[in-house]
Amino acid sequence: MTEAITNNPLNLRFLNLLSPAETLIVMNGVEADFDLLIQVTFMDLLLKKVLAITVEERQPSSQDPIQTYKYIGVGEFYKGYTPLLHENMYTDEFGDDWYKRILLRTFVKDGYDSVNSSGLYRSQIVKNKSLQPYYHQNIIQRLNGHFDINDAGLLFQAQVKSEFQTAVNYLQSNEGTSETKAALAKQMGGNIFLVKDFEFGVIQDFSQELMIAIEQSKTTFTDSIIGFKGWGNSINMGISW
Repeated sequence: MTEAITNNPLNLRFLNLLSPAETLIVMNGVEADFDLLIQVTFMDLLLKKVLAITVEERQPSSQDPIQTYKYIGVGEFYKGYTPLLHENMYTDEFGDDWYKRILLRTFVKDGYDSVNSSGLYRSQIVKNKSLQPYYHQNIIQRLNGHFDINDAGLLFQAQVKSEFQTAVNYLQSNEGTSETKAALAKQMGGNIFLVKDFEFGVIQDFSQELMIAIEQSKTTFTDSIIGFKGWGNSINMGISW
């Protein structure tokens, strides 16, 4: 058993409090990939059931092929949910209209178009309450997505990186059981999408939502927006750290 796995990965202190986009910013700073940031944010909102995908099949007549339509609407926990600043690109589409549904292609495009720049999007993430104590930006830095990290932030970064790697080591090892790995994955929340080659099937009680989200990222998202061209290779392949 490695030293990393000996540190009990089931007692998370940081990853269970961070969205995956925040984790990427903490670990990679200004080098955090913009396409991946907005992708895992969408996946996280699906996982948290703030948003939901519905699929409809229609056949105008018996002579026509069956057409499949994918829609995004609000999820079970949308009401009462307070979005993080960087999540507004998706949640603003609905406001108080809990019955609104949007074709997935249109939803992705609208969300992508609503982001003024990748730099401003990164700035939104560091302004979240969980990260504010660790970063500082002047006006120019806010525009280009750069930021300075303080001493407390450097310590926080090291702790998050260590905890993430400990969790990854455990999930990818032969140690533990599928039940303990599923428990750890649940604690990680949307950060599980950052784990390379994780077997989502072990999370039986919400694997369906995960698999739907993964499949949409590989197909509709990749096909809809040129800016999402890398999405098909990132999710379920994870990130090589």
